[in-house]
Amino acid sequence: MDDVERNGRVFSDGVGTCSWEVLKMLQQRRSQTLFLPRFSRFATLLCSASPPVDNQVQRNRRVADRNCGVALRMLPLVLNRPSIKILEDLGIPNQAFENLQLRAIDELRGRVSSITNAAAFLEKNNVGKSTHTNCLLRKMQSLGLALSDDLFFRDLLDAVVLIQLQDLKYKTRIPVKEGVTLYGIMDETGYLEEGEVYCCRVDMKGHIKRAPGTVVMSRSPARHPGDVQMAKAIAVQNKSPLRALHNCITFSSKGQRDLLS
Repeated sequence: MDDVERNGRVFSDGVGTCSWEVLKMLQQRRSQTLFLPRFSRFATLLCSASPPVDNQVQRNRRVADRNCGVALRMLPLVLNRPSIKILEDLGIPNQAFENLQLRAIDELRGRVSSITNAAAFLEKNNVGKSTHTNCLLRKMQSLGLALSDDLFFRDLLDAVVLIQLQDLKYKTRIPVKEGVTLYGIMDETGYLEEGEVYCCRVDMKGHIKRAPGTVVMSRSPARHPGDVQMAKAIAVQNKSPLRALHNCITFSSKGQRDLLS
């Protein structure tokens, strides 16, 4: 795909397309449509929403299999000190961050109130994933046991909650329930106008969510107030190739300057 350049800005920087052969090589699940393979010191986003192109990375198959990010599921959005400082400079009141922090603490308390919540909490934080700890907790529930009946699981949950509280207090890592972390890609079809984006999310249960109206976006990592932008999220036609993309945000290729810069 040729680069889209305008006014010294490269709208398509770090974005490319792949053939169906490469897609099948990288796919682990049928729903995957966006990949971030890394070759040596380089990385680029590949999408499957376009017509097939020549297979150019087949010979690096083993490298791609080991070093490839996949837009398989939504990642949570977590505020940190730099992003909070930028939002403060843009006029967001401190009370908004305090409310988010208090809500996060209340949610942590609720996570250990029952075995069901505790299992989901461990699964969300990737604790005991290889040992299927969340399955053991659900098995305890089916046997009629409580968390207070097992010292190991009680200490495990206390340790995970303590780590989360330390992140909130010392690293100011505040989760935003309504926010997600997504890959960004350019609209090569030319459907989106300047200032418009398309965002479609699919969770692990297959539920589709499309962001409506105005959205707030931030680069990661964010270092400058210009790294936080607002855009209009729109719906696309059913026949649009963009509908094949999910768990990513698609930016317009039009305008005087791309939103990412």
